[in-house]
Parts: sequence; structure tokens; C-alpha cells
Amino acid sequence: GLRLEDTCLLAWGCVDWEKMLVKATPEKTKRFGTEVSIPITTELENVLRKAKTWKQNEFVLPNLAKRYRSNPCGVSQDYCWLLRKAGIVTTQKRAGRVGQTVKSFHSLRHTFVSRLAEKGVSPLVIQSMSGHSSMLMTERYSHIGLEAKRRALGEKIESEKTPQIPDESGTKKKLDAVKSLLELKKDRTPLEEALLALL
Repeated sequence: GLRLEDTCLLAWGCVDWEKMLVKATPEKTKRFGTEVSIPITTELENVLRKAKTWKQNEFVLPNLAKRYRSNPCGVSQDYCWLLRKAGIVTTQKRAGRVGQTVKSFHSLRHTFVSRLAEKGVSPLVIQSMSGHSSMLMTERYSHIGLEAKRRALGEKIESEKTPQIPDESGTKKKLDAVKSLLELKKDRTPLEEALLALL
């Protein structure tokens, strides 16, 4: 949920191992004194512990911090290049503009806020993790998807629907045939004995 600058320049001093939190004051909202606290999940803990093995200075991502300080636009452009390599469209024509950026590193921030909102997380909690200066900004970042809206109305989405039970008559015939063959066999292996017991 951090902005590009705050991610690139994240210092080890922001990682609170005792409370398992990342605490940072975002550059953009520093004037408001807003601090964000993001719980360290198991997955993030694994990544951070691995990053400690290459610790060179105060930055969690030392090479990225160095590159960002010398060329912040270059880091952003590299990320967009990676998106394009993954087949994700990053620019499109909008209102007569050619090549307006529609996907970038900042899109991850929108996704972070939207996913939390779709899970029903309190807007106050989302605001505290994103560091938004106002609830209005948090609402602006919350792009609620159609699936979340359907869930809110009690409708099951496709991935949650109970799978249809296939026609069992054909399957039963095949299992009965396997059972008959195993029963006819004289020297059955222990695996075949166990399979026969299941059938």
C-alpha cells in the first residue's frame, strides 16, 4: 500500500520486529505528521528476513534506493516496462490524449485499498494503513468490483458456487469393473488389497 518513493526508500528503522509492523511516515503527507502502520504478514516477514541477508545500509532495498535517488522516473518507467512484458497494457488514449498512463506502480496502491474495502475492512483502518490525509481520498481509491457487490447482495460468485456433481452411473460402472478385476487376481499387492477394501 506504500507509494513508490516510500517503498524504494523504506529504511530498516521502519520495520518493527517486536510488534511485527512496518511503520513509516509517507513523504507526500509528511506535513500532516501522518504515520502508517502496516502489519507484517507471514509472506512479508519471509521476504524481509531474506532481504536482511543482503543488508548493505539503512535501506531495505539498497540498490533500488540508490537508483531511485538518482533517477526516480527511471524506476517508475522500469516498472511499467515489466508490466508491458507481462502483457499488461499501461497506456491508452483518453479524451484525445495519446499514451496516457493507466497502469503504473501506483496502481498497486489502488488495488491494495480496493481489496481491503471489498473484504469489508473499516474505512478508518484502510485510511490508517494507506496514510490518506482524508476519508474522501480513501473512498476515491476504493474501486469496488462487481463480484464484491454481488457478494454484498448475497449472490454467490462463480468461484464460490457448489460444483455440479457429475453423472455417477458411468463412474460407478468403471469402479465396479476395477473391483471385479482385483477380486479375480490371486496374488494381490498390499496396495491392491487396500484399493479393493476401499471399493
